[in-house]
Amino acid sequence: MTKRFATFILFASCLLASPALWAQDLGFSQYYYTPFLTNPAMLGSDNYMHLRLHYRHQPLPNGENMQTPMFSASYPLLKRTGERWGGAGVSFVNDRATRFMSTTGGIGAFAHNLKVGKSNLAFGTSLAYFQRKIDASGAATIEQYINGNYNPTASNGESINSDRVGYFNVGLGAYWYMTDSKGEQKAYFGLTGANLNSPQIQLDFSSKDARVPLQLTAIAGYSILPETSRWVVMPNVRFMNFAKNNFANIGSWFRYKINTEKLTTIGTGLWYNTNQALVASAEWQHPRYIFALSYDFSASQNAQVWQRTGSTEITAGFRYLISRKCKDTDNDTVCDNEDDCPKEAGKPEYRGCPDRDGDTVIDKNDDCPDEAGKPEYKGCPDRDGDTVIDKNDDCPDQAGKPEYKGCPDRDGDTVIDKNDECPDEAGKPEYRGCPDRDGDTVIDKNDDCPDQAGKPEYKGCPDRDGDTVIDKDDKCPDVAGLPRLQGCPEPEITKEEEAILEKASHVQFNSGSAILLASSYPALNEVANLMKKHPKGYLSLEAHTDSEGDEKTNLKLSHDRADAVRAYLIGHGISPERISSDGHGETKPIAENNTPEGRAKNRRVEMKFSSQKK
Repeated sequence: MTKRFATFILFASCLLASPALWAQDLGFSQYYYTPFLTNPAMLGSDNYMHLRLHYRHQPLPNGENMQTPMFSASYPLLKRTGERWGGAGVSFVNDRATRFMSTTGGIGAFAHNLKVGKSNLAFGTSLAYFQRKIDASGAATIEQYINGNYNPTASNGESINSDRVGYFNVGLGAYWYMTDSKGEQKAYFGLTGANLNSPQIQLDFSSKDARVPLQLTAIAGYSILPETSRWVVMPNVRFMNFAKNNFANIGSWFRYKINTEKLTTIGTGLWYNTNQALVASAEWQHPRYIFALSYDFSASQNAQVWQRTGSTEITAGFRYLISRKCKDTDNDTVCDNEDDCPKEAGKPEYRGCPDRDGDTVIDKNDDCPDEAGKPEYKGCPDRDGDTVIDKNDDCPDQAGKPEYKGCPDRDGDTVIDKNDECPDEAGKPEYRGCPDRDGDTVIDKNDDCPDQAGKPEYKGCPDRDGDTVIDKDDKCPDVAGLPRLQGCPEPEITKEEEAILEKASHVQFNSGSAILLASSYPALNEVANLMKKHPKGYLSLEAHTDSEGDEKTNLKLSHDRADAVRAYLIGHGISPERISSDGHGETKPIAENNTPEGRAKNRRVEMKFSSQKK
């Protein structure tokens, strides 16, 4: 069996089995360079004149080839001001599916561009005329094999030597896009409907009502890096619905800016196609020239037979920027019709508006045009990061709260720290932020008695008895007294009571000892009663001896005798704290020691009543 016969068998079986195949889509993997087939609205998306030549080649397993050359030309339509109004163009294509089938025709397209805020929206339409031709005159069949030998002059037994049909095709598209300051697209989204008129392509040998099915296409892409980067990474996707089949290309461009001013780039791209193929591409773009090469790899053994051999695409193009001189009052290279600040020289990236402080907020929207700030604060700075801009911040270098005009209040007492004399202790505004725990109007740090309400003249300490001696220093805090007596009053005892003390001062002891004689008990009992009568009083005991004997022995004896009297009184119900005792030996005589009478006077225990403890 000859190669031509195998080819015909493959062609005929596909032709009869699926009209959708021989009514195939004229699609390119490099769809972004073929707007006439992808979306006619794309013609209105830039200011370049384009001349492009595309070529796609795919070998088949039987040695045949599928080849599609295409030439396209487009031109931008500009207003007198230089603003883009739209675009128009024509394209010519010759799609050869095999030696037996080809589609040849031309496409005319028109697009109109609209400004939508900072973005653009273009609408496009296309009208195409194609002629589809089938020529099987050169095919060999089994009828031409006679006795095992091939006779090309014999009839092939088929009546489908050749046929052709011509048809019109209508398409509509919409394309939204945003550009950067150089006019390069940074985001886009497009929708297209092709074959809207569902043209009939029935040939004489076909009994079916063959029509080109509706084709729906959606494309989208977004540049994820800032314009200032030399790299351009743009993930993108194409979705198609054709002949009741859905498939999508999902991938990304990776481009590097060789020259940022002239926009010369090199790049590569990789996409996965859900019809079981991978597409790899490389390109070079110059302000005037474009060259791109891509290859489709089969990604599965389950792919159709004509998909398994891979395919190559080449695009070569020339482009030229079309511009019209526009009015530019402020000479900032931004045309007045696109300049938001036509009377002030600015930057293209800010649509011609100035930004003196370089904070990306244009001056007319900048509340602080001479200080670099943040966009969220309308261009004003906030050095301390407390959300209160510096010009409204009373404490611009300390993070604070908006309700305090940007000043901090560490202790949360509503008195800002710079006015707070106690910034780490919550206090009251009337005391400049200092606390007053006892509520006596004396702040705690100046209050000697911070937990007891007192008087300012006593540094916040109380004086319950009003004797000018504060309670903590007052031995008699509930009885008004004298400062010299630590707040206690002068002792108030009668002359009779003084006589009792005088009498008791001559208590008797055993000779040379501290043992009281029983004869002294009545006098001491009277002293005990006197002390009970005056519970706030204090008694001091000072014992003395005569000069008989050793001086050191006499001093000790005087201490012991004072202690003995004290012990007696304590034993009769007087608090130890109220009695003090001391001894002076022979050092303080009140009479001569050279007579018995004088020595008797010197042997004594002086008792002094007082309202102050010694």
